[in-house]
Amino acid sequence: MDIKKSTQITQCPVSGLSILRDSRWTDIEKDNYLYSYSKMGDSIIYVRNCGTIKNFDSKFHEVLIKQFIKATMVKKPYVEIRDFADLNGRGTPRQATEMKAYILENQADIAGFIYCNMPFWVRSITRMGFKSYRVSTRFASCKTYAEAISTANDISEKRITSTKNNRGGPLSFDQLEFRPQWQYKNPENGTWLKNGVIAQKILYTKLHVEILENKDIKGGIHSIEQIIKDGVLRGNDYIRIADYTDLKKIPLMAKRIYLQEIGRASCRERGCLYV
Repeated sequence: MDIKKSTQITQCPVSGLSILRDSRWTDIEKDNYLYSYSKMGDSIIYVRNCGTIKNFDSKFHEVLIKQFIKATMVKKPYVEIRDFADLNGRGTPRQATEMKAYILENQADIAGFIYCNMPFWVRSITRMGFKSYRVSTRFASCKTYAEAISTANDISEKRITSTKNNRGGPLSFDQLEFRPQWQYKNPENGTWLKNGVIAQKILYTKLHVEILENKDIKGGIHSIEQIIKDGVLRGNDYIRIADYTDLKKIPLMAKRIYLQEIGRASCRERGCLYV
C-alpha cells in the first residue's frame, strides 16, 4: 500500500502539533476491541482505543505500536498517551501486571506514559500505583486531553537525548573508572557484574549471566551500594547505562527482579539507558 494514500496529516487544535494518522493503524479489531494509533509531532504516540477494557490485549498492542513506530518514524524516546474516552469497564489484575512489565522492558524507549479522560477514582488509583514504579519513564494521569498533551510536550522537551561533560564535549568509554570494590563475580556459575563510573555523571553496569541466582542479585546490589557509599555519585544528577549485550537467556521473572532491585539500589539516577 502506498503510504501517501494511507496517511492523513492534520493539526492538533490544542497544541498546534501535526497529527499523522495511518489507516493501517486505525480501528484494528481484535476480540471486539478497536486499536488506533496517531503520531503527534516527532515523538508522541496518541492511543485512542474503543471497547471494554478487559478485552485489551497488551501483547497485541505492543506488536502494533512497534510496527507503527517503525512505519511512521516516531522519534525515540517517545511519550505514549492512552485515552480512555471511548473505553468502558475495568481492567484486570493480569492487565496491570502486564502493563508494568511492558514499562519495565521498554523504559529506554518510553520517555513518558500518560493516561487521560479517566474517571476520578481510576486516576487516584493509578497515581498510587505509579509511585511503585522505579523506572526512568515518567508517569502522569490527566483528566483531559489538553492536560495530557501539555504534559507530553513537557516530558518530550526535558528528556535527555545526549550526555555531555561540563566543558560541552562528549563523554567517552575510556573516561570510566572501574574500582575493584565496585565489581561482582560469582566463579561458581560464571555470573559477573562490571561497574564503572564517570564521577557525578555516569554509572555504567554490564551484566554477564548464564544462571541468575538470588545471591547474584544481592551481590550486584551490594556493588552498586558501594559506589554510592564512596560518594562518586552524589545527588541525583547522573545517568545509569545498563549494558546487556552479554546477557544470555534467563527466566523472565528473574530478569524483572534483577531490574527492579538494581534500579532500587541506584534510585537517585536521573534516567537509565539500555544497550
